[in-house]
Amino acid sequence: MLWRLVFAAAALPSPPSAQPREWLKPGCVVIDVGINDKEDKTKKRGYRMVGDCDFESCSKVASAITPVPGGVGPMTIAMLMKNTVNLARHSVGLPRLALRDRKPSTA
Repeated sequence: MLWRLVFAAAALPSPPSAQPREWLKPGCVVIDVGINDKEDKTKKRGYRMVGDCDFESCSKVASAITPVPGGVGPMTIAMLMKNTVNLARHSVGLPRLALRDRKPSTA
């Protein structure tokens, strides 16, 4: 399974940072929105934050990849989810959801 744009979402059944580079098509863009903690004795807290992708191996294949932490924020995640829902609705013939209510101005 090869992809040009990859959204790495949380809840992969495998350990953190397990999405392998073999899943990726050379030159793809990876938006890793997963947040996991991985044991790391060198850190003060005893762990470090990682995404769902193996950053080191995937960054060698992808043309761009978001780091974890610091790659995407809540607004990006919200818009990705909204677009995913709209595409799912569209695929079964339902109308897309509006970005926001467009009420006429009373001013």
